[in-house]
Amino acid sequence: MLCEICTFSGHSAVGRDGKMVLTVPNPSLPIYLWKDENNETLKRTYLTKYPGFWCQHDTCYVNPVTNGILLRGRR
Repeated sequence: MLCEICTFSGHSAVGRDGKMVLTVPNPSLPIYLWKDENNETLKRTYLTKYPGFWCQHDTCYVNPVTNGILLRGRR
């Protein structure tokens, strides 16, 4: 699965709010940010909360019946 929803403590979240995490590489993800020397800001912002995974920092909800994902945005 490309996208997973994790609780704020890092466990899989179904039926409650969590953070959207990308678990496999995706060609649409940025490889650098403008004026970000050595990719420090990119790594600190998107790759440190859940090591090894891209954390978009968007809050989502997974419906336990349909498995549909509701993107709530950033809070």
